[in-house]
Amino acid sequence: MKRTKNIETFRDTEAIVEKNNDELTGLEKVQVRYGARNAFNQPISPNEAEHGTWLALHEGDYYHVLYWKRAPYEGGEVEIDDRDDFTSSVKTKQKLIQEAKDYSITEEWGKGVNGFKELMAKWKEVKYWHLAIEDEFWKAFQEAQATFFERLRAHHDDNKKIKSALIQKAEEVSSSDDFSQATAQLNALLEEWKQAGSAGNELDNKLWKEFRKYFDIFYKRKEEHWNALQPAIEDAKRKKEELIALAQEKKDSTEWKQTGNFYYDLMEQWKQAGYAGKDNDDLWARFNDARQTFYKNRQTYFDQLDAKHKQNASEKKKLIDEAKRLAHGLDYSREVTQRMRDLQSEWKKIGSCGREKENALWKEFREQMDFYFDHLREFSSYEG
Repeated sequence: MKRTKNIETFRDTEAIVEKNNDELTGLEKVQVRYGARNAFNQPISPNEAEHGTWLALHEGDYYHVLYWKRAPYEGGEVEIDDRDDFTSSVKTKQKLIQEAKDYSITEEWGKGVNGFKELMAKWKEVKYWHLAIEDEFWKAFQEAQATFFERLRAHHDDNKKIKSALIQKAEEVSSSDDFSQATAQLNALLEEWKQAGSAGNELDNKLWKEFRKYFDIFYKRKEEHWNALQPAIEDAKRKKEELIALAQEKKDSTEWKQTGNFYYDLMEQWKQAGYAGKDNDDLWARFNDARQTFYKNRQTYFDQLDAKHKQNASEKKKLIDEAKRLAHGLDYSREVTQRMRDLQSEWKKIGSCGREKENALWKEFREQMDFYFDHLREFSSYEG
């Protein structure tokens, strides 16, 4: 783009100079129309005939020429036409600035870093026209970039603090002798680490090695611990296999009290057998399955027995009601007396309804019997 310190009127006294604001850049835009001639080749107003056009942007001490088409008397050639290229450059840079501002507030850090790399590459491809306004564009672009990377550094610092705290916790857990609980704690710390975010690639690698070091220390100790426990684990496994075999032998027993005591003793032995390692849960499932088979059978038996007792109690209550009706009926005939004796026989055939209830019902039944036969004897003595 050519530049000059003066507005070019081409020494044309009829030239028209027009100044207005350029909407794209905000700079003053100067247009000169010159070189119009009449039939006698005398200068006339450009409004009256074909003319030449000179167009420039005014910035500081210079006029930057965007367009120059010579007047017809000069040949009418277009000497300069940078209008489209300049407009495209300015719009591209304005677009890149807006994209940079959008990236400057993003929380997607990786996307932001890659985004600024792409924007910078695109910026370098745009033509530079040596205008001060382009320096302002560059300053706006750099400010957006600086804002993002300042935020990124703060984000990295926050993540560094988080990861450093996790490393300290991992160090504390790595010396624990509660291996089961410590394993769960380390797994939880690892999940927190995954959620922590980056502290920067270089620092991330350093922090991860430090964090991972305490995992290695712990799992080495854990392996040594389990190796030392292996003989005890094998012994516990052997004992529990033996207890499972005993439990399975008795699972179908109907000797409820004796076998119930047997399973109680087995359970106490199971508790004393110790931990059987990775097979412990499976061993317990097999052992408990045998126990539960017995307990369910026993429960079924007593549920059925209870139902039978209730049925017997119901039948015996009916006998009591009939005995009460006959005992207080003042009828001491042979038929009634025989029926009272028959009630006793039916009572015996019904069967038990449980010790506690049986005693209570029997007492009530016996009272009616005694009442009847005592009065029968008195009645017979009067007749005699």
